[in-house]
Amino acid sequence: MKIRMQRNSVRLRLTQTELQHFGTSGRVEETVSFGLHPATRLTYALERNADIGTCCASFGNGTIRLQIPGPLADEWVNTGRVGIECRQWLDEQTTLHLLVEKDFRCLDGGRAEENADAFPNPLANHPKNC
Repeated sequence: MKIRMQRNSVRLRLTQTELQHFGTSGRVEETVSFGLHPATRLTYALERNADIGTCCASFGNGTIRLQIPGPLADEWVNTGRVGIECRQWLDEQTTLHLLVEKDFRCLDGGRAEENADAFPNPLANHPKNC
């Protein structure tokens, strides 16, 4: 699972295997270690939550948790839907942009290990535009 954070946005991209695991278990996570001590780890997780009506994210104890409603998670896992996009209101003027997507193969080739379990890119067979 890849994470990208920029300004007030969090984007997760899942490979085919990760999406399959998410579909059966309702949770996937990755951890980045910045040292040997547990306090130096950053974990990010995607969770299915049947008790919520909209996407939400939280951060605590070194873990970013992004939760998506059960029906929306099921639709995403079981259809050709590419992603889920939500906004979480932090106050009257500020939102956190949340995006969860299927990870497609790079069109420029990319590194083999990045493309190994990625979804086939729907634009791969389209002629290049001028």
